[in-house]
Amino acid sequence: MTRLAGCYQALDGGNTADALVDFTGGVSEPIDLTEGDFANDEAKRNQLFERVLKVHSRGGLISASIKAVTAADMEARLACGLVKGHAYAVTDVRKVRLGHGLLAFFKSEKLDMIRLRNPWGEREWNGPWSDT
Repeated sequence: MTRLAGCYQALDGGNTADALVDFTGGVSEPIDLTEGDFANDEAKRNQLFERVLKVHSRGGLISASIKAVTAADMEARLACGLVKGHAYAVTDVRKVRLGHGLLAFFKSEKLDMIRLRNPWGEREWNGPWSDT
């Protein structure tokens, strides 16, 4: 990779999965959520979360992004705080128990959570479970 770009400092933009493969020699598995009807199929979403949880627990590197369809769409800031075209690092994947104390221990309801980090750090998620 450095031979292609001259040096690491010259790297700017591009596909995160390609960069991870180039830097680590690993294998990437891109998943397009719009193609799999994940929005309407809870079983598929649950299966995907279990896969992501498994990869994360084994030390895999995971990134996520919102595809920008046009050049004008690039860098579009959504109402929730996320930015189209930015690469987000997945920093944690957990099943969080709801409730407090013994209620949390015995209550079986859990929430699937994925923590993302925007390396540019200029905008933050402002929806449910945000800092505010």
